[in-house]
Amino acid sequence: MQKRFSRLILGCAVLTVAVISLSSVTQAQTGERAAKIGSIHITGEKRFSEEQVIAATGLKAGQIFDPKTLDAVAERLGKSGAFTDITYSYLPVNGLVSITFRVEEAAKFRKCVFDNFVWLSDEEIQAGLKKELPLYDGMAPETGGMLDEIAAALEKLSKEKGVPVRVERRIAAAAVGDPNWSHIYSAMGADAKVQSLRFTG
Repeated sequence: MQKRFSRLILGCAVLTVAVISLSSVTQAQTGERAAKIGSIHITGEKRFSEEQVIAATGLKAGQIFDPKTLDAVAERLGKSGAFTDITYSYLPVNGLVSITFRVEEAAKFRKCVFDNFVWLSDEEIQAGLKKELPLYDGMAPETGGMLDEIAAALEKLSKEKGVPVRVERRIAAAAVGDPNWSHIYSAMGADAKVQSLRFTG
């Protein structure tokens, strides 16, 4: 059986899901032992590595297989803004289910700039964001849910440092109409204290 549908996400990203559901998978799910994921593969990726996309799905080999979960994963990846098209298929292989996602990445990504996070070093910010967001690599898509996820991750990192803040995002451009704009994230409402003061020159 095949099922295919499309939907518009955030006005620009189209999510397409194709499912190959074989009878043996259904039998395994309705029998005494539920089917488990055996392998996950990604095709079509260019900017991201296969490992990054697999990590972003949240799926792992060995977990119980559920087709509804694949719908949710595909929709979440589409809403991130990092992909414009996502297709998946699955089939049984040696008693396990092999899943393949085919992705088409967004055409443009923008640099992320961080302002007023004096309690976090640049290294801590980059490492923390990459840990929280598998698809973050110093840049982010122009639109999509990933932009809010970056802000939430920055708030979490700040809170772990004992500095609760609200993070706001805006566009940073050298001039109106500048095609090389960036995402700039600013920490707002920080209750940070000066620890030291030094003059040079």
